[in-house]
Amino acid sequence: MSALCHPELPGPRSDGRKDPGAALGPIKGTMLVAFLLGAIVGVCTVLVWLRLHRRGTRSVTGRWSAGETGNLAAGLVHEIRNPLSTLKVNLDLLMEDWAEAQQREDPDLPRRSLVRLESVRSEAARLGNTLDAFMRLVSHHELNLSKTDLNDVVEHLVDFFAPQMVNNNIRLRVSLVPEPLPCKLDGDLIRQALVNLVLNAQQAMPDGGELIIRSARDQGNVARLDVADTGCGIQPEDIDRIWQPYYSTKKGGSGLGLSMARRIVLEHDGSIGVSSQPGRGTSFTIRLPLADRT
Repeated sequence: MSALCHPELPGPRSDGRKDPGAALGPIKGTMLVAFLLGAIVGVCTVLVWLRLHRRGTRSVTGRWSAGETGNLAAGLVHEIRNPLSTLKVNLDLLMEDWAEAQQREDPDLPRRSLVRLESVRSEAARLGNTLDAFMRLVSHHELNLSKTDLNDVVEHLVDFFAPQMVNNNIRLRVSLVPEPLPCKLDGDLIRQALVNLVLNAQQAMPDGGELIIRSARDQGNVARLDVADTGCGIQPEDIDRIWQPYYSTKKGGSGLGLSMARRIVLEHDGSIGVSSQPGRGTSFTIRLPLADRT
């Protein structure tokens, strides 16, 4: 078998001393991965900015203006800077540990290395999730519309979240209008918007509470859906900022969930509003045109 197919493992030097290159070998692959990851993120950021910049003005369908494009790109750079910094710190520490291992035996080196490599893996996954969420926000959605009962979408969502709500000590109260609410919907996208609202409500109630979901038929043949919680509420000075990409008051929040929910609703020719009382809770109201209106 050729050397290319079966490479030799590094061995001791002829003079008996340890080979520094051999000791650093296990970390070189990780360093290369981190370098490539950083390069990929940088290229993706530039390509996304160029893609958004070419779109021009914003319309009610959710496209972005030049000013908003700059804010989105700046927000993305801010979001990826911290995990990249964490990657660099952990890789620097790994290099130091393996360099010191040339001078003395360190039985704790494998454990520390694994901890730091796990941190590198976690931050790499965080970067991937950030880019995925960003692309979902800015990508053009080709709506796959079909006549769908909004109540059916809600019922499936409730069935999915019910066990999770029980585990988080959240009481789920659902009140759906008896008659169907047929709307022209892209089921997957509307479900994603509602998932984001429900997750936002759950995060606002870390100690438990109530999640209320109501549907109704409003005047003008419009379907209305309310998603309300009894959580911490939103401060008045923050109420207009919650739709901004990357704005979040929650630790670890991406700040993209509500922006995405709003965009999806707008793409369905609907509207979404919010009312909130600090310390008492928040209510989101979605209005969508009914497919049977005359």
